[in-house]
Amino acid sequence: MSKLPLRDRHIILTRPEGRSAEWKSILMEAGASVAELPLIEISFEPDAIVLTEVFEGIGEYDWLIFT
Repeated sequence: MSKLPLRDRHIILTRPEGRSAEWKSILMEAGASVAELPLIEISFEPDAIVLTEVFEGIGEYDWLIFT
């Protein structure tokens, strides 16, 4: 029996670029196969123009995730 609890598990990290190294290392040490796919950008101030563009094109999205 393997002592790697995440052996044969595939995990995608969606953290912002440059922010997933620690998680990736921990998960790989536990036996996981890890891919980085930076889908998240952290922004501290909402940009009204960007929000307007997103909401105007909302019909083009397949998924919306609010966190």
